Amino acid sequence: MPNIVFVLLFFIIVSGGYYGFHISVVSGILLFMIITILFRKKAADKTDKFIKTVLIALPVIVFAGFCLTGQRVFSYSPPFLFAPSVGILLALLFEKITKKAFKAILFLIPILIGLWLYFQGGKFWQHYIIYETFSSGETFKKAPMFALKQDSVILTNTDFKGKIVVLYFWDTSCTYCIQKFPALKAKTDKWSKSTDILFYSVNCPLERDTIGQAEAVLKARKIDMVNLTGPEAGEKTYDATGIRVFPTTIILDPSGNIVFWGDIERIDKTLEKQLKK
Repeated sequence: MPNIVFVLLFFIIVSGGYYGFHISVVSGILLFMIITILFRKKAADKTDKFIKTVLIALPVIVFAGFCLTGQRVFSYSPPFLFAPSVGILLALLFEKITKKAFKAILFLIPILIGLWLYFQGGKFWQHYIIYETFSSGETFKKAPMFALKQDSVILTNTDFKGKIVVLYFWDTSCTYCIQKFPALKAKTDKWSKSTDILFYSVNCPLERDTIGQAEAVLKARKIDMVNLTGPEAGEKTYDATGIRVFPTTIILDPSGNIVFWGDIERIDKTLEKQLKK
């Protein structure tokens, strides 16, 4: 019976998927918690307990090593790093606690964590997977050297200095980008009275795009803002800006630093902070 439980939990961890990662996390915590409890219970002495615990934690240690080397595996860390670590820790607590009621409570902790991930925590992690910032979108890093065209004029970072600049990167094939246009319009309308804030649409063209296509798309959706032309969508966009997905909204502070990287709908807090400076 325990073997069946182990196999089932492991299958859930691996197949939980992007939208079910909270289920993977709960399963991972329970799996490593139960395995650690059982293996330590069968250990001959303290040394044997320590060795067995290290062996159980070995996959976690290896995964953490990959994360530290800069490999793009950190996005998988909830089920493969966080969950096993919590499971092993709960197992150690289980061993120390003597009262059965408290032991039972330890098994409720994974479920509570799963509920939090489902209702709130998952949003933070989803934002990180997409934008590599957490849900606030706030960050602080040096901006790459932008070279964005307005008609035949090239605008660089120097042209943006002294203002708070909101750049909305998108391409014409991105349905989700266009679905976000109402939010983009709402934000431009909300902050239009501030002369310190400038909004730009930055279209990253595709090979199949025709001249004026991006402007036509904006006009059809009643988006009245300056449209700049960015690097060609794809690898060139990533190489020039670091942007992996569309749409991505970037806010530059008056000194030209990136202070926001994320979803257009989450820019208010950052803009409020910048205006107060």
